[in-house]
Amino acid sequence: MRLHSVDYVIEEVDELINKYNIREICFIDDVFTVNKDRTYQICEKLAQRRDKLIWSCNVKVGLVDKKLLETMKKTGCWMVMVGIESGNQQILDTIKKKFRLEQAKELCNWCKEAGLMVHPNFIIGHPGETEDTIAQTIDFARKLYSHYLLFTLMVPYPGTELWNSAEKYGKLKIDNFDYFTLGSDNPCFIPYGLSEELLLAKRKEAYRKCYLNFPMIMRHLRSLRSFEDVKRALRAVTILGNL
Repeated sequence: MRLHSVDYVIEEVDELINKYNIREICFIDDVFTVNKDRTYQICEKLAQRRDKLIWSCNVKVGLVDKKLLETMKKTGCWMVMVGIESGNQQILDTIKKKFRLEQAKELCNWCKEAGLMVHPNFIIGHPGETEDTIAQTIDFARKLYSHYLLFTLMVPYPGTELWNSAEKYGKLKIDNFDYFTLGSDNPCFIPYGLSEELLLAKRKEAYRKCYLNFPMIMRHLRSLRSFEDVKRALRAVTILGNL
């Protein structure tokens, strides 16, 4: 793994601020916090630009701690995204996530204490997935401290381990690579014992149960700051109501 230097990252940030008038940046880097010293240095530099910039980033369970999250918040970070993927420990072990569910829950609670919004991401249709493991994922996600959640269908990209072993776990459809996107409504991998219809139905169920519950609604009501926020919230409720 190779990382850009802190100075290089900040040069890019300054170009976005000064040349393009950008006021928010998201660091789409799954291992943004893998080198904590480097992350602290980036935070220190971003703190000097806090009047011009807010930011968010991806974090990985096991590669971030409470102190670092607090520093990120103080230097302009408002939200972190974390790939939890499943609420079943056996599924996590199968896909080699190398963390425990308790750690994922602890990370979300740290974010709450630091004043950060949290955006967990989950996948439906893992190798070895069953209706029970999907239900466990939905229940785990619903109980987490979070503000936004993403539920996608499993996509075994060419060259990945699952691509090479897909037939061991289910049916891989490769007739149309347009379906190989995270937001697709056409499952390209169907675990044995499940169906396309069930995967899609469970994804809708996940969104309904996780967003249309009292704690989540209250968190969003408390976050409303403008009329635009209210309009976005109403649109979201309309979409969820139609699922």
